[in-house]
Amino acid sequence: MSKRAIRPTMQFLFQFVAIPFVITSTWAKPPSTYPSPDGALVATVVWVPALSSQIFECRIIITSKSGKELGMKDLTSPDHDHGGVVEKAAWSPDSQFFVFTHSSSGGHSPWHVPTGCYRRWENRFESLDDFIGFVADSNFSFKPPHNLTIKVWKRGPDGETEGEIGVPKSVSLSQVFGTGIPRQGAGLGGR
Repeated sequence: MSKRAIRPTMQFLFQFVAIPFVITSTWAKPPSTYPSPDGALVATVVWVPALSSQIFECRIIITSKSGKELGMKDLTSPDHDHGGVVEKAAWSPDSQFFVFTHSSSGGHSPWHVPTGCYRRWENRFESLDDFIGFVADSNFSFKPPHNLTIKVWKRGPDGETEGEIGVPKSVSLSQVFGTGIPRQGAGLGGR
């Protein structure tokens, strides 16, 4: 059997076809799913890779249990350097709020952890930072029904942050957003 050299055009075609396969198979990351405690909704964090590096940015999609999309928050950026990477995400125990912390895909502002919240009854995403201040740590916890504890930066009289670490802040999300939560079973999610 004689050895035959690969013609340059075939070699180019092979490289062109093989590279995208390697990128998608090596850098693929399955979505992270978060079913609500009552089982009616699912939050899915979809990891979107950059073609030129192993950096992921995220999209958060809220669906009904039947798969109908109710809402989406896109944290991706065109240059894959100014988007968001989800650090932690969880539903409140009463399934009314989905909270997620994220960092910058490009490493910008490491002192600030942007924090978002999906409000089920209003079928709407909000920035928690706008309501509770700059978040200092990606970790948080819940106590029933929807009381969130998270670290925020303490602000001095001049508006500058004080201290080297954030201070824990506990809030009722229904009070933060000024919403009346419907009685149990009164609604599925979106209007």
